[in-house]
Amino acid sequence: MRNDGAPGGRWLGSYELVRLLARGGMAEVYEARRLGARGFSKRVAVKRILPQLLHDERLVQMFCHEATTLAALDHPNLCGVVDFGEHGGEPYMALEYVEGISCQDLISGVAARKRTVELGPALHIAAELLDALAYVHAARNDEGQPLGIVHRDVAPTNILLGRAGEVKLADFGIVRGYFIPSQTEPGEFRGKVGYISPEQAMGRAVDARSDLFSLGVVLAELCIARSLFSGPSDMHVLSSLCAGDLSALAIHGRHVPPSVHAILSRALARDPAARYPDAASFKLDVERAVREHDAATGAHGLAAYLLDLGLVRVQSTIRPSTRRRAFAAAVSAPVPAEADAASSRAALPDEVRASIPDDVKVTVLGAEAPRASSPPVSDPDVYYRIRRASGTIIGPLPLATLLEMVATGRVGVDTFVARNGGPFIAAASLHELARLAARPAYRFFDPVELHASERRRVDRISLARYLYGLVIHQRSGLLCAKGASEQSRLYFSDGALVMSASTRPAALLGSLAVGRGALTASELGPVLETGWRGGRQLGEELVARGILSAADLQALLEEQLCRRAADVCRLFDGELFFVDSAPCSGYAVAPHTATLSWVTRAVLESYGGDELVAILERAWVVPLRPTPAFATLEERLGLPVAERIALRRACHQSLYDMLGAVPAVGSAADRALLVAVFVGVSSGALRFRRAA
Repeated sequence: MRNDGAPGGRWLGSYELVRLLARGGMAEVYEARRLGARGFSKRVAVKRILPQLLHDERLVQMFCHEATTLAALDHPNLCGVVDFGEHGGEPYMALEYVEGISCQDLISGVAARKRTVELGPALHIAAELLDALAYVHAARNDEGQPLGIVHRDVAPTNILLGRAGEVKLADFGIVRGYFIPSQTEPGEFRGKVGYISPEQAMGRAVDARSDLFSLGVVLAELCIARSLFSGPSDMHVLSSLCAGDLSALAIHGRHVPPSVHAILSRALARDPAARYPDAASFKLDVERAVREHDAATGAHGLAAYLLDLGLVRVQSTIRPSTRRRAFAAAVSAPVPAEADAASSRAALPDEVRASIPDDVKVTVLGAEAPRASSPPVSDPDVYYRIRRASGTIIGPLPLATLLEMVATGRVGVDTFVARNGGPFIAAASLHELARLAARPAYRFFDPVELHASERRRVDRISLARYLYGLVIHQRSGLLCAKGASEQSRLYFSDGALVMSASTRPAALLGSLAVGRGALTASELGPVLETGWRGGRQLGEELVARGILSAADLQALLEEQLCRRAADVCRLFDGELFFVDSAPCSGYAVAPHTATLSWVTRAVLESYGGDELVAILERAWVVPLRPTPAFATLEERLGLPVAERIALRRACHQSLYDMLGAVPAVGSAADRALLVAVFVGVSSGALRFRRAA
């Protein structure tokens, strides 16, 4: 929803208007809130007639009839009305607020990425809307008489997609029904050009089949990501629509399966008698296509898809809490594989065990986790082949292997992939791969340098200082590190490292879970494939099956971030690119203040003692002094005890004072001192004091 302006403190009745969401030809919609006693606040969408049109009694009557109609309808796929009122002679209605985007935003978003909407989400949206239309068309009044409601304005701008995967049909402003007076004059039509049915365009009587035609247009545009009926003017569009010109679908919908083409052809028939007789029969064919193409999505899958495209805000799927952080710190405790719940609980520290209720089952990584009653299995009847640019064919491969190859850049959106014995097509056109391949984090082949605000060569002396600076200066965006054969991507939000991607298979979440003993390598593939086909990412599937707890998943995600930060620190050659405010997708770890300690851990793992001697040698005799930020940084850097003591010792001394002539690294104490000085200087906690 657009933010075209903020009225700031304006009121309409008992509602405070917060910001303008959208404005049409007759009305405008605001995000608003109603305040109540004891801090009560309810967010709604307030719709009002444009002030300059309030004198048009016909429009006012249409507005009031819309509110009356919505008040009589109650369905999860309808945007319901929660209040209706009048303020200073101006009627308004308060509607359910849907946080998300419109279907038009989705079509525009994928078109801008030169893609089309995946088959699964497109069919899911259509099925949800058909549920809504079936309910609306069959609605009856209190006396049991059919209302004969026809929406007459089923268009992408009136279809709302929520962040949680909700699909809502809105705007009943020009609805028709047996008991609703006609709001159109003879020869006049209302509705959005390009989405009305031919009979509606010609001013003829309409019934439920008119709405089904409009929905067919919406489904076609989801599939081809462009207008189905277009032209230089509205008259050209109407002419194309009334002639049944589906050339755009034929030209740009070659990737659309034949069964979906057949559905669209029937829904878009010029003659209402040749269309589906009702929404229920339309939905039966949609559901059959979902099963045929294994394209089940659901609300959860739609929400993930919108997140992957970067069309909705990214928020962590993990909510941090003191108990979870304490539990995550304890998950590495060794527990025998056959340990039961009691021994798993006993393995936790006292303060952690005391914070967990007795009726909560505890699962510790390393312990035998409860498995689903029927273990997941890969579908042996579905396999894939990859064709490289050289012509080499790789396969057959299961879906799990293909997903791992996409997530590590070995398969890109334009790599040609074939399902079973089918033709080779771009990976982005396979619905089971498109969602992953379209994620910004895994588009390793994109020319990130074209969007970068900063570009620099990898330099071992300044590399750690640059990473610390991103955190300390609370930068937001993507750090892309390109080496000779590997690439790592770190996403920052206000200085917190929240998500990562890498071309190294060993850093995948599944590999880490296997390494920690949560499941075996042979179990991983079927679990990954089963979850993905059901619209769940691997971590969600592991939690759903009881293989991991939420705290286990949080710990593994943090471990993954640490490892990928260390991969960046290990670079000796390559380039760094930073893209400000770049969107990420997938799992985002809840931001907290640990990122500095993660960078410190990466430095500890990536810099050897001899290298530190070589880096610090030029300033060996120069005294060090603490900066004003020393005390704060000392707490946040997360240095081990020996290195932290050495950091304090280094204040007001030189390395020569502490170690003598430049040595080869000898004792652990020498290395601890070198690490402390390097970390202190790189983070800005220490500074070399030059002679005046």
